[in-house]
Amino acid sequence: MDDTEFQRHLNSQLKLIFHYLIKQGASRQDAEDIVQEAALKLIENINAISPEKVQSWLFRVSLNRYYDLLRRNKVKDKASLELQLFEKIKQGLLPEEVLVQKEISEEVINALEKMPKRYKEFLILKYIFDLRYKDIGKIAELNTGTVKTIIFRAKKVFIDIYREVQNEQG
Repeated sequence: MDDTEFQRHLNSQLKLIFHYLIKQGASRQDAEDIVQEAALKLIENINAISPEKVQSWLFRVSLNRYYDLLRRNKVKDKASLELQLFEKIKQGLLPEEVLVQKEISEEVINALEKMPKRYKEFLILKYIFDLRYKDIGKIAELNTGTVKTIIFRAKKVFIDIYREVQNEQG
């Protein structure tokens, strides 16, 4: 892999991590800072990391940094539901439809917040980023069968928690 190809590949990985951090609840500024720090750490440690482990290494470093930031700030920024819903109204949805979607979105967010961190991460990678089991396995350094098992269990946990959330709010 030449330098240009490596840079392109690295940039695509960093964009994916950036969007993943945003989905996890990081602010744009925090996600940018974390991705930049991870890239710098990668450059500092490039000789110690095998090429096939770069993606999983970047994800792990970035997530660890994000969790450190959360612990330090004790505040977890959520994605702006109101902004998303406002955009849907602008796109032509009726306010009643938006309210129903908002209720569903809040229930989903509440359920995800109550899930074990690992399960939440795997569900986001699979269903929000639409990654294949094989790609998730590379990121998590697990075989595809293990990834499928974790996602299967995570879905079951999510369904149970989602039902509890619905009952609490209903």
